Amino acid sequence: MASNRSIERHFSRGAQAYHELALVQRAAAEKLAEAIDQQQLAPARVLDLACGTGFLTRIMANRFPDAHVIGIDLSPGMVHVATEFLSDCPNVELHVDDALQYQSPEPFDLIVSSSSLQWLRPYDHLMANLKAMLTPDGWTCMTAMLQGTLGELHQLRRELFADKLPSQSLPLADELLHAMTNAGFAIEHQEVHEAMEYYATAREFFASIRAQGFTGGPLSQGAQPLTRGELLTLIETCQQRYLTDAWGVPASYCYGVFAARQQ
Repeated sequence: MASNRSIERHFSRGAQAYHELALVQRAAAEKLAEAIDQQQLAPARVLDLACGTGFLTRIMANRFPDAHVIGIDLSPGMVHVATEFLSDCPNVELHVDDALQYQSPEPFDLIVSSSSLQWLRPYDHLMANLKAMLTPDGWTCMTAMLQGTLGELHQLRRELFADKLPSQSLPLADELLHAMTNAGFAIEHQEVHEAMEYYATAREFFASIRAQGFTGGPLSQGAQPLTRGELLTLIETCQQRYLTDAWGVPASYCYGVFAARQQ
């Protein structure tokens, strides 16, 4: 089971922009770190799955300075940015690899992932692979973008182009919790957060999500892509419906934070 290569291409191109603009994803990594702190763990080996540009990897390296922290990501561009970002973290090792296929000869005490779980379907395959790589008392702690993220955009797309919807939807929290428990994990922590960002114009909003790589893969693309004219209609309608003088054009985010242990 391999990851979608369209995702890799889009995130490679958008790696630097993602690192600079992905403020909600940074906040999600911090929330996940707080949840991990509550478990009072002392891992010797940590895996950051689909590590992106290293937001969470750096936090793990600092929280657990005696641990060997390995970060993997499908996107060479993301790993390149992460390598520079984490150059002062001697306990970090980075690799270009597919999170859905990755295997390790040595088990991990803690496997983490932030703002990437939504891309890593099918979840039953992923969770079984994680469980096999953990020590008997190991933990997996993750965040995922959930349904409701970019809800304004998805609502407009359903209204305007119902025959050209993305191939997949963002997951519900229950879907992820079900996959974890089916794999044999015990859920110890779960919470859902909402956040909002604002852009001066709809064009700025669309330019931002495109620059960050969010327009690739089955969560944004369907069997038939939007034409240039349809995309312009989407942008113009977004501007007309959502622009406010006080704040600008809103972009909603919803993400879950989960911590689970082997049982």
